Amino acid sequence: MGNILSEDCLSLARLIASGVSCDEISTDDGRELTEVLREIALELLLLEASHEEKSYVISDVRKTHRNAYKAWTQHEEERLMALLIEGHSIAEIAESLGRQPGGVISRVRKIKDREAGL
Repeated sequence: MGNILSEDCLSLARLIASGVSCDEISTDDGRELTEVLREIALELLLLEASHEEKSYVISDVRKTHRNAYKAWTQHEEERLMALLIEGHSIAEIAESLGRQPGGVISRVRKIKDREAGL
């Protein structure tokens, strides 16, 4: 099963849990640590806000959407964007990727935000 939290969040949590001080932490992609921490904070707030008792079982959802709630791979994101650009409907894209339509829409928004630097 895929991670609930981003790799940035998990990496930072591992560093802090192992005793590394914030002064010793740097990013390898040129971003300021403050920027990474802001992204993680927003991620955690979104996770908390979206946490509800689910009235369904993921394994049941995966009977019709084989990849529902799994982490997206870069290949899947590239395929998603290619299908979207080709003019396929959300329903067609969801079917092709084994995802739920809402998951496809959410991923497009996430890609858009990431590319905009949000």
